[in-house]
Amino acid sequence: MTDNAPKTRTTIQEILADTFRFTRRELAFFFAERSTKGLWVMPGDDGRYWVATPARCAQLERLGYEFAA
Repeated sequence: MTDNAPKTRTTIQEILADTFRFTRRELAFFFAERSTKGLWVMPGDDGRYWVATPARCAQLERLGYEFAA
């Protein structure tokens, strides 16, 4: 039996290294909408809004995070 917990922690750390974080929802959407990369917004588990690429957001979704509306 293998333990996948260390791999999951590493993945989240890698994702967060590429993620912008904002304390206010409107600032996160303002930033994402004006980016040339096409960024998406997700509420993080740290009380902030995370802004990341669609690929990173898809990884977060697979880990159980939901998109902000």
